[in-house]
Amino acid sequence: MPLQVDIEPVDAGNTACGICSDVGDPYVNGQEGIRAQFDQYGNLTVDFGARSVDFSFGNPDLASGLHADSYLATRFSGGFLQDLGDGASACAEMNWIFRDGAVEYRLLFHRTGYPSPIDVAATAYAFVTRIDADTWTVEPRGAADCGVGDDRLAGVVSLPTKGRVVYTDHGDESMPFRLTLTRQ
Repeated sequence: MPLQVDIEPVDAGNTACGICSDVGDPYVNGQEGIRAQFDQYGNLTVDFGARSVDFSFGNPDLASGLHADSYLATRFSGGFLQDLGDGASACAEMNWIFRDGAVEYRLLFHRTGYPSPIDVAATAYAFVTRIDADTWTVEPRGAADCGVGDDRLAGVVSLPTKGRVVYTDHGDESMPFRLTLTRQ
């Protein structure tokens, strides 16, 4: 199911975005290389194509700023996210990936499967809520809504884009965001 994705300037708690839109315009499936959809497995996948996304880290050693070609994907084992009932919510694992030169960064929202010592136990989940038949929201949420983790926290890891894969764990960062997804 193709989607339009709006990255809102603030989250539901009125906290300014840490992952923000490049110019405020929606990211529309099929335009500027963007692929935004609920896939055949019931997960959200968004390839932001030629459009940039603005990442603002508190750690000055990380690559804050605009980055094109970022990608996000959820992993949800409870069925199909697009089939949630109106007003229903679900907690899904998610990663958001971007490259900065020869380094790939991965923001892990309770996304498991990484080697030790990378630990995502304190991170938030992607909290998906179906507003109505054509609209969903996604934002990071923790213990109050998903049972574990802290609101807005993402685990940040990096790895080289060439050569031997060696993960570097940069710890957890507060990365608030709010996506509004609209069926096309």
